[in-house]
Amino acid sequence: MDSDSELRLLSLISQLLSPSNTDSDAISNMIQIISMVSSLDLNTQPKPQSKLMSLITETISLFNSMNLDSQPEPLRKLVSLSIQKVSHLNSVGSDYEPKPDPEFMYMFYETFNLEPMPKLISTIDQIYSLFILPDPEPKPKPEMDPEQESKFISLLSQIYSIFAIKTNAELELRGGPEELPKFKSFISLTKQLMSLISSLDLETEPEPESEFISVVSCIKQIISFAHSISNSEPDFISSTTEMFRLISSIDLEEEPPMKLAALFQHTLSLLYSMDRDSELIILIGKIISVIDRTDSEPEAEWGLEQLISLSPQTKVKLVQGKFHVTGKIERTSKEKGRCQPKNKHRLYLESGEDASHFLCKDCNGEDHVECEKTPVEVKHLLHPKHSLQLVLQKSSITQTRKCFCCDEDLKLIFYYCTVCDYAMNIACAEKPPVLFIDHPKWHADTLALFPRQAFLTCNVCAVADSSSPIYMCPPCDFVVHLKCISLPRVIRISRHQHRISFTTSFDEGDWSCGVCRKTIDNDYGGYSCIKDGCSYAAHSRCATQKNVWDGIYLEGVPEEIEEEEVEPFVTISKGVIHHFSHQNHHLRLDENEGRVYDENKICQACIMPIYFGNFFSCMQCDYILQ
Repeated sequence: MDSDSELRLLSLISQLLSPSNTDSDAISNMIQIISMVSSLDLNTQPKPQSKLMSLITETISLFNSMNLDSQPEPLRKLVSLSIQKVSHLNSVGSDYEPKPDPEFMYMFYETFNLEPMPKLISTIDQIYSLFILPDPEPKPKPEMDPEQESKFISLLSQIYSIFAIKTNAELELRGGPEELPKFKSFISLTKQLMSLISSLDLETEPEPESEFISVVSCIKQIISFAHSISNSEPDFISSTTEMFRLISSIDLEEEPPMKLAALFQHTLSLLYSMDRDSELIILIGKIISVIDRTDSEPEAEWGLEQLISLSPQTKVKLVQGKFHVTGKIERTSKEKGRCQPKNKHRLYLESGEDASHFLCKDCNGEDHVECEKTPVEVKHLLHPKHSLQLVLQKSSITQTRKCFCCDEDLKLIFYYCTVCDYAMNIACAEKPPVLFIDHPKWHADTLALFPRQAFLTCNVCAVADSSSPIYMCPPCDFVVHLKCISLPRVIRISRHQHRISFTTSFDEGDWSCGVCRKTIDNDYGGYSCIKDGCSYAAHSRCATQKNVWDGIYLEGVPEEIEEEEVEPFVTISKGVIHHFSHQNHHLRLDENEGRVYDENKICQACIMPIYFGNFFSCMQCDYILQ
């Protein structure tokens, strides 16, 4: 290569490494360098005298001898894109104009971050290092204030705890005026978290030895994922970005806009419908594993002598409400007796109880012969037909199932029947079932356990399902789910202004549930208003939903002197009202029978789309009320 060509090459490399270079300019520089270098005839070139030319010669030689099919995918794609661009450059000549190409830049960064680095890329990296001047004194890595670290983790934990959803059913029940305080808290905490994240230097690589660093690492990967044009969840990324933009502009003293509430619901729905094995879900799951450690705790200074070893044999994954076996559990360490402390986890099988069991990921319990072991297979009275196997549930952000016995969330490890899709927590399996119970508030006679899964209609909730043990009084034809025995007698719900109490049956007539609007079966139990002349009623399960009932039992609690009841709205004129929920403007009744319903229009009372019927809409803003 003559001196002019070498100077030209040096100039192009210097331009490529310029801090002010745009992506378009960088692509143009790279393609011109590749085109120039690829035109060299190594056989006629003199022996290189400079380090630069020696490395360029080595790069060309490596590229020509490289088996492209055996290279990592990012490198293969980058080479393919580069060849296309060089071909285009050669065809247009001096008319070549650089254009933004996010895919090319993404593959470039992915390729140069490969571990281990391919030989070709390693050689190119050496060329790059020739143009980088080392810092005379390495800058110390910034350290974050421990109080800020603690605040960071605390904010994430609080946000997660506000809207932590474990089942699809709970997701469907979210929304409504009673959720407004939680939603406001979510907005406030999110604004604080966004402010804190913006103050972090995410480009630094501090020592990865803390929970904070683990979370920051995941956040950096999520940000990188969001910037990637090839990400597989564009709708979720777009929806989340818009939600954060709205939150950043909100005045906390004002009511959250309807658009943000609808966008929040939409974003949650997208999140919970994503593939559990997607890259984004795995990253979010890693963050949650740090901020929500309710089931397990790594070994620190505790011993194993008093704990029982768990050795689940099978992994299961929840798909559309049903568990599926995904494979066997093998020990991860080949060295016997060399289990690492960080891979031993204590498990809390019951809320409020001390840890009683532990799981060792290295040996899956094989090497801990000094410890008592939980049986990997049991027979249980409540499921006598088949044995129950000890299984490990694949981590999930939002989905789990309820234990058949206690109606609590299934733990990380539990007993399971693959034939019947029957699941039971270990704590429940270790306790003998109660064969008879006395519960005079529900029934005068002693109730006996029915030791089978059966679709019998419960007299208390009026639902025929087999998701809970059943107790019954055969002479009286009385049936009750175990989980329904603890239902409250008197409560107050967000959907009605008076207290409501449980009734074993309803008087003759047509009754409908004030929550779900569906028909109530008069022959079964439910809730009705305690006020004379008020005909409000609700299904047992509808009235005791988490987004309807505050969880407070009011039986025996004196009712406070009621304030003078205020009508929910005042009629201003025909078809125009002033509603208590929207004090600033009047609402007009929309009776247009030929309208096309827009599913993006959300009722501000129930936070649900309006698909039929008339509704009130604000005369000055977007507020809508069914």
